[in-house]
Amino acid sequence: MTVRDTSIVLFGSLSQFTYFSLLNLVRRNFALRGVVLAAYSPTLFQSVGSQDPIYRSSQHKIIEICSRNNIPICFFTGDIKFLENFLDDKSADIFLLACYPRRLPNSIIAIANRRCINIHPSKLPKYRGADPIFWQLREGESETGVTLHDVTEKLDGGDILKFKKIRYPPGARLDDIQSVLLDGAICALQQLFENPENEWQTQAQDSRTATWHQAPCDEDYSINSEITTRVAFNFVRAYAGQNMRMQVIDRDNIYRVRDCLTPGAGRPDTESFERASGFVTVHFADGALNFLVESNHARNVKFSD
Repeated sequence: MTVRDTSIVLFGSLSQFTYFSLLNLVRRNFALRGVVLAAYSPTLFQSVGSQDPIYRSSQHKIIEICSRNNIPICFFTGDIKFLENFLDDKSADIFLLACYPRRLPNSIIAIANRRCINIHPSKLPKYRGADPIFWQLREGESETGVTLHDVTEKLDGGDILKFKKIRYPPGARLDDIQSVLLDGAICALQQLFENPENEWQTQAQDSRTATWHQAPCDEDYSINSEITTRVAFNFVRAYAGQNMRMQVIDRDNIYRVRDCLTPGAGRPDTESFERASGFVTVHFADGALNFLVESNHARNVKFSD
C-alpha cells in the first residue's frame, strides 16, 4: 500500500477536526474519492430547523477545499440507501473517520474494500467517548497523542493500528491543538500505508484500563483555584473564544472569564487587556494567573445570572 494508490473516503462533520484532517490528506496527496459529512446539505433549508447556521453555508472551508480539488461530497442526513449508493460508486479502499458523530453500521463498514479506520485524539483505551481533547485538558494531561484504530460497532473499541505520541503545546488555542494532532494523525496514516496491509501490527484494546467520557456540559467548563496554574492556563487558553461560559471558582468568588492572559500576578500591559471589560488575578495551588473577566469590577465579585 502507498499513499497514491490507496483510495480513501473521509467521514466527518463540519468541524475543525474534520477540516484539519482533510487539509492534511490533500497536502500529502492522498487519493481522496469523496467526503461524507454528517450534516445538512446547504440546499435543504427546510430540513435545517434549529441547526447551527454553519450547515446553511456553502462557503464552509471543508466545502471549499473539496470544490477546489474536485472531491465529491455526500451530505448524509440519515438516508442509508443514499449513502450506500455514494460509497458503492466511489469503490474506496479505506474509509477514514475524523470527528464523525454517528455510529457506522456493519453494512456501511463492509463497503470499504480494505478497512475502516478512525482517528481518535487520545491514547486508547483511555478517553474513549466524546470530546477527548476537552477531557484531557480538563484533567491536566500534558502528553497525549492520536490513535488509528479499526472501526467496529463498539464505539472507540476496535483494534489499534498505530499510535503517535504528541505533546500539547503549552497555552495553545483549540485550533492549534487540533492542527498539531491531525498533522500527526495523517503522518501516522502515511507511515502505516508504507507497509503492506498483511504486515500491519494490530493490538487489541484492554478494556480493563479503558476510561469513558460523555460530551461536556456547562458545569464542566468551570475550574477551581485548587488546581495547578499549568492545568488552568492550558484549559482556559484552549477553550476561550469557543462561545462557552467559562468560570473560575476562587473560594467564595465566581469569575466569568473570557481568557487567561499570563502566568503570575500583576496587571498585564496588553492590547487584549485594554479591550477587556475587567481583569482579575486568581491564586492557584502553585501560583497566580491573570484573567480577562466579564465585568468592570476587578476582584472579589460573585457573578450571578
